[in-house]
Amino acid sequence: MNTFYTWPKAVQWILALLLFAAGAYLTGKVIIYGTEHWLFYIPLLLLIVPAIQFAFTPFFRLIGLYRYLSPMLLVYAPNEKVWGLHNGTSFDYLFVLRGTPAGAPLRRRILTYYLEGLLHLTDLVEKGEVAEETLIKGSSYFFSERTAKRLGFELVEIPSYEKYNLYFNFLDLLWKYSAAYKTLRFPNLKEAKTAQVTAGALLRNRPQLERLHNYLKNG
Repeated sequence: MNTFYTWPKAVQWILALLLFAAGAYLTGKVIIYGTEHWLFYIPLLLLIVPAIQFAFTPFFRLIGLYRYLSPMLLVYAPNEKVWGLHNGTSFDYLFVLRGTPAGAPLRRRILTYYLEGLLHLTDLVEKGEVAEETLIKGSSYFFSERTAKRLGFELVEIPSYEKYNLYFNFLDLLWKYSAAYKTLRFPNLKEAKTAQVTAGALLRNRPQLERLHNYLKNG
């Protein structure tokens, strides 16, 4: 549970708007500076993208642009054809995973939240709120290739625009990846894949999701 969203609604909106305004101001400054000093544009983007994501997260959630399936698994602007799965942002890490030891405990808790999100998604499919032909996809960084296949996902080449997005999020991925393994560890972005499955196939694989979730939660 992200404790931020248990705060009074007025407080949530005030802080969300303040963070959004700060992020928008910072974005504008970077764009202006980048046009005048183009050699620094890419390095600045690498630094600013994680900060912007942190600042925009609560506002995007409150307006419904981010739809959370679990505290650490979200869908960005879902539609009838595609639900793109995304890892929780650094804002979510701060409120949800604060105090969780780095390394194996952190990996276990994150994967548990991923599975909770996928199980919630199967509930939506079962209720008819998500069509069975809807494509569910996300970066293979959500889980290893072995786990992805075990859960019924197919690995395909990642689209170019998504790969560029990973590059711009490199610093964010770096600290999350390093925290998950309790050592400085660089994610191999060249090997990134897209894991995808239809909503119907995910629903049919629900027993496997439940077994793995129960193992992680109670093991």
